[in-house]
Amino acid sequence: METSDNVTRDPWLQITQQAYQESTTFIDNNYRTAWEDCLSHFHSEHTSASKYNAERYKYRSKMFRPKTRSAVRNTEAAAVSAFFANQDVISCEPQDQNDIEQAASARLMEEVLNYRLTTTLPWFQLCIGGVQDAQVVGVVASYQYWEYEEEVDKETVTEVNDWGIEVEVEQENVRVLKDQPCIELIPVENLRIHPSADWMDPIGSSPYVQRMVPMYAGEVVERMKEDNPKTGEPKWKKYTLDEIRQSQKYLFNAARISREDLEDRFDRVSDSDANSSALKDYDVIWCLENFVRKGGEEYVYWTLGTEYMLTKAKPLSDVYWHGKRPIVMGCCVIETNKIYPTGIVGLGKPLQKELNENANQRLDNVKLVMNKRYIGRRGSGIDFESLLRNVAGSVTLADDPIGDVRELEFADVTASSYQEQDRLSLDFDELVGTFSHSSIQSNRKMNETVGGMSMLQQGANAITEFTLRTIAETWIEPVMRQLVLLEQMYETDEVVLALAADRAGLWKRYGVDQVTDELLGHHLTVRVNVGMGATDPNMKLQSFLMGINTFAQVLSTVPPGMFNMEEVAKEIFGRMGYKDGTRFMTNQEQQDPEKLQMQQALQQYQQIVQQLQMQLKDKGEERQAKLMIAQGQAQTKLADTNIREQHEDQRTDKEITADLVMKRMDVSSRASGSRND
Repeated sequence: METSDNVTRDPWLQITQQAYQESTTFIDNNYRTAWEDCLSHFHSEHTSASKYNAERYKYRSKMFRPKTRSAVRNTEAAAVSAFFANQDVISCEPQDQNDIEQAASARLMEEVLNYRLTTTLPWFQLCIGGVQDAQVVGVVASYQYWEYEEEVDKETVTEVNDWGIEVEVEQENVRVLKDQPCIELIPVENLRIHPSADWMDPIGSSPYVQRMVPMYAGEVVERMKEDNPKTGEPKWKKYTLDEIRQSQKYLFNAARISREDLEDRFDRVSDSDANSSALKDYDVIWCLENFVRKGGEEYVYWTLGTEYMLTKAKPLSDVYWHGKRPIVMGCCVIETNKIYPTGIVGLGKPLQKELNENANQRLDNVKLVMNKRYIGRRGSGIDFESLLRNVAGSVTLADDPIGDVRELEFADVTASSYQEQDRLSLDFDELVGTFSHSSIQSNRKMNETVGGMSMLQQGANAITEFTLRTIAETWIEPVMRQLVLLEQMYETDEVVLALAADRAGLWKRYGVDQVTDELLGHHLTVRVNVGMGATDPNMKLQSFLMGINTFAQVLSTVPPGMFNMEEVAKEIFGRMGYKDGTRFMTNQEQQDPEKLQMQQALQQYQQIVQQLQMQLKDKGEERQAKLMIAQGQAQTKLADTNIREQHEDQRTDKEITADLVMKRMDVSSRASGSRND
């Protein structure tokens, strides 16, 4: 067993303790209270420091208007419309469009990722959960890794040896239980980075990153018993139950308590509890995975709390082959030079408090108007119980009703209170980008027309789309790029690869008949299929059709070879809200040559027809007059020709008739002469 004296002298453990203390102090002094308040507002609860939790407000109105939760839910609904509008979650593109192997690799990886994200990974819950975290606490963090688990069964089989004798041999059968990529959302309070990290890349620029992982005590003990199949050594160093319990005494996480909406959890272990209570199998034990940059090299190791080393420090590339920290942190609001930006809930927190104050004061006023307060003389014979019950038709006895009891009058609430509430709601909706029915009802003049309602909705949608685009750029796309690296290294499922290859049409499009490591290992560009205007289905469809029609019109009017159509498509679809239109286009090199030749000939024919039509249109009336004159002359010539032909036909008929008469007369004269002879 490791002793405490030996552990404290470990330089890696000293780095862990210093990093944890430094980062925790920074969070406690600057962000802990704000995170707790945002989590309380998200749960529609007053903050811990609110006056409504004081004793003097015990019997006052303490309603919480759920404007914050409504705004978060609206953005989540918009995220579903934006990120899950089609079956393909992402698209992959080769860095070299002219490389057939890269194009085939991009198409195959796109199908593999779409299959994993829709089948094995709960991407819907992960995506919406990430959007929710980014809005509530300001940042979303996730951990990407490959999960592999196998089970070895030993059985005794009978075999015949070289001498022909049957012997019993022990055989091992390996059965794969899990072999898939995984994504885990990390609560912001369970992540530690340096306070001076770069705000544009806090994970990559920080000299250390600590991931706090809650595990059950029984699970920790089991991992200490397991052996590494490569070295035969235990995966984790072994410690006693007392040492495991003592390692948790300094890990108190108040933000996690606020997140789970509980007053106490197993992660809070006091000194007295650590010394007196016995460790149970389902007690939560916190283990830290530490990523440390030292001497220009990246290292990773596990610790039990901050007190004991669980594994030796290893180069990061030995554990994560791509050599990158498998953690991504994004945001929904960009704040420069701030590693923990404020979320949507934090932006609307002051207005949410004022909305609650306005509503509760009005409710108290209404209650006082409907249920009067009374002043009674101390020591008088007044039935106070009957007075407090205030039941209709009841009788309250008093020695001197006029002198002993006096009713207090309260004026009814004025319209200014409701107007103030409407203005606060409008300010809140405008700040967080929510288009609600209350906004329509408050702006009576604006919503009397359909155009006015559309203007209100477009302004709210623009903010929501900006929020979703920020999340996609800072979190979703970096996560997808790490998934690509994991798939390139660890994907061995033949069923998944065969299904993806069939969907991608590798043989038909690229002439590739086998999926190899070289095919999977190309450098790719990953894009998330979402653009501005994606939160409104009708607007999204109109933008898409407008882009298609515009691009088709350009193709039909511009002569071939004059412009780079891929760049034109990028510009057109970029205006529509998409990054580019390459995923909507078919690579001409991958098409059937005969079909491509026919399409080019058809385009040329359409261009010639349009050019002739333009020429006729440019000539205008002069051209039309000439055409009419030419048509008249042609008709005149045709009529003259017809008349001449008719005259010729008549003359020919007369000549033929005369010839026939002459012949008949000649025949008759000859016949007469013969008879006379």
